Amino acid sequence: MATAKKKTVEQVFAQEGVDEVCASCAIPAMDEAQDSTHEKKTAAKKVLPKVDLDELVDVRSNYAGTLYFRARSGQEQSWAEYGMVSPMSVRDVLAIRNESPAFFRNGWISLVGDNAESVSDYLQLHRYGADMIQTDFDELLEKSVDEIQRVVSALPQEAVESLARRANALIGAGKLDSKQKIKALSDLLGYELDN
Repeated sequence: MATAKKKTVEQVFAQEGVDEVCASCAIPAMDEAQDSTHEKKTAAKKVLPKVDLDELVDVRSNYAGTLYFRARSGQEQSWAEYGMVSPMSVRDVLAIRNESPAFFRNGWISLVGDNAESVSDYLQLHRYGADMIQTDFDELLEKSVDEIQRVVSALPQEAVESLARRANALIGAGKLDSKQKIKALSDLLGYELDN
């Protein structure tokens, strides 16, 4: 049986074509090209969003019916109907995210307004469905069936149910009256819609 000859670090580096070795740590020294690449990598770091916790953000209900939240701190918030918008502090929205993430996961509420995207980034709401952040069901239902299908494919089942309930409300109000679109929505959403 032949014994393998052990190589020193310098011999391995020489075999790999590394010319210079950092004396203190046995790591190949960087040449100028590698050093400039390293600088480019460190320069492209992402900036974390900064939001004041007392800043107000508009929170819209996407739920057909009354929606209620009570935080452990005693703070209460309710939305009486679909589409109702309530201004809330970022701190209060953070409490909802931490204590009842189903509000975002199920698409029951969404942030709207000028600062919705920055607050959403700060609270990392993309984890709960990026399409739900500013999806207005009324606007969505005005789009083509193909566009609705693209959005619906990313929605959790609870949000699909809310969308079906909103479609029923619009049908009842006479705002959604295309028989062809209603049938396509019924097939897409998996709910029988009134027509």
